[in-house]
Amino acid sequence: MKKLTTLLLCVVTLFSLLFAAHAADRSEYQAVLDKINAEYGTNARFATPEELALIGSSLVDVTTLTLDEFEQSIIKAIQSINAGGSRQLPIQGERYESPYGDSAARTVKAYYENKRLTDCTVHLSGTVSDANGFWQFAEISHAYASPIFNNNGVGFSSTSYTYSFLDTRRTCSVTVSGWTMTQTGIYIIATTRNASFTAR
Repeated sequence: MKKLTTLLLCVVTLFSLLFAAHAADRSEYQAVLDKINAEYGTNARFATPEELALIGSSLVDVTTLTLDEFEQSIIKAIQSINAGGSRQLPIQGERYESPYGDSAARTVKAYYENKRLTDCTVHLSGTVSDANGFWQFAEISHAYASPIFNNNGVGFSSTSYTYSFLDTRRTCSVTVSGWTMTQTGIYIIATTRNASFTAR
């Protein structure tokens, strides 16, 4: 846990330094972003250093783009979103087996599963129990979405989540709220994604 906290602090510090180093340069990009917001009726914005730390370092530094490239990438992302380029179609699911041994011998075990959508992966962690003769969710610890950027550089990143249990707690329906965003860290549209998980 200490290593994770230290790593997270290092990432936040790194992004804070990057933001400070490019503050003057970013004003020109902000002017382009303001122009696009006025033209398209959007509320696109730069991600904060804290939001960037949650996403990770897979983003492109906006200052490596010319102002024209930046403008075209944002317009392309908005058009992609408006054309349905960020639909949330399930692609595949992965399941993590608990390291605590054979599930038949335990009544409670750790649960972690990913659901991949077209523009993000929704992650759910918690515990499941077979105390009633079938696997059901006992507790939800955390849920979030990490972005998957498409060819237009558009993905989704979450800022919060809600969940509900269905089928006698056999299914957990998760709604993650967040932003459709570009690979350069521009948040374009506040939206949600949904995923369902089955206790096993």
